[in-house]
Amino acid sequence: DDGALEAESSLKLIGDRLPAAVIGCIRAACHEMSSERQLDLLRVAQFGISYMKGKNMSCDPWALCKAGTMLRILNAVRSPDVGIPLTYAQFCRTGARALVDRLVATHHHSLAAHITTMQRKGVQKVLKHWAVSRLTTSMDSSDSAILGAIREKLASSPGMSYAQVAHEAHIRGRTALVRKLLEFEPKSSAQVPLLNRMGDDAHALAKAIESRDADLIYLTIFHLQRHLSFQDLASMLSSFPQAKALFVAFCKRTDNEMLKSFYYSSGETTQGAQVLLHEAFNHSATHDAGALTEDTDRNQHVIHLCGQASVMYGRERDIFHAKSLEETQRLMHAAVRMEFRVQLSGVGFKFQGPGVIF
Repeated sequence: DDGALEAESSLKLIGDRLPAAVIGCIRAACHEMSSERQLDLLRVAQFGISYMKGKNMSCDPWALCKAGTMLRILNAVRSPDVGIPLTYAQFCRTGARALVDRLVATHHHSLAAHITTMQRKGVQKVLKHWAVSRLTTSMDSSDSAILGAIREKLASSPGMSYAQVAHEAHIRGRTALVRKLLEFEPKSSAQVPLLNRMGDDAHALAKAIESRDADLIYLTIFHLQRHLSFQDLASMLSSFPQAKALFVAFCKRTDNEMLKSFYYSSGETTQGAQVLLHEAFNHSATHDAGALTEDTDRNQHVIHLCGQASVMYGRERDIFHAKSLEETQRLMHAAVRMEFRVQLSGVGFKFQGPGVIF
């Protein structure tokens, strides 16, 4: 009772300066290194706040809560187990991020994760560093044990990326663990590059197709093109129709010779013959009818394309198109001979579809 009366008289003496006095107690608690003194000052501040509620006075309602959170962090890092004698002024100057980075560097991941959880940011970075450290320090453990520990910890953070952990496992030659970790990676754009570096080409292409990202599929195809023979590339793309369609579309726009090579390598002779006929058609359609026979080299090129297409149709037992192209070759040779004999002009050819119309 005597204490309550003394407190009441002290509050009356403070008067309107009570909000400033409460804030002063909170700040003093933050600067204190002794946890006992911190608790005493926070209790005084709490008593003042409760008194203000009945006197129509206001104070920052979050000041006491923020101070309590900060003091829990400071007291935790000041403990002998951690050994960081950080002051309140230093903490305000460097910020929580620098403290978390320091804790992570000294492998105090649990405390760092607790701080980031209270701060509500940066927890994924801490968990990722912990997972890499767990992998590094557990080289004698089985893949299943490491994966179980990592999954248990990282499952608490939805959308967590496993790519960096999988990359560390790849560096250490844990190929089976890499594949298991990548199964939990939510982003295909992070899975595919690592699978490419591992040489798991078919799996990388399958993951790229699953993403439905055309740019990622093209990136994978170009990687395969640089590292595989054209025959192996054609064989692999034949097993993935979506990737094959994109590659064919790219070749049609940019490189007709590559398209022909692709069809030859994949054994698609009919499609290859159609590409040859399309090239012959474009070659003749760019000139008027009277100019075709003026250039013997150009004529011979068209005749050569028709001959190649005829052979390819013959392999597919397409007798109609094979015979049509043979007749076309004979007629074009006759036209060339007539040019030299009678010096005629105006003989032109147009190629349409798989057959030839002249």
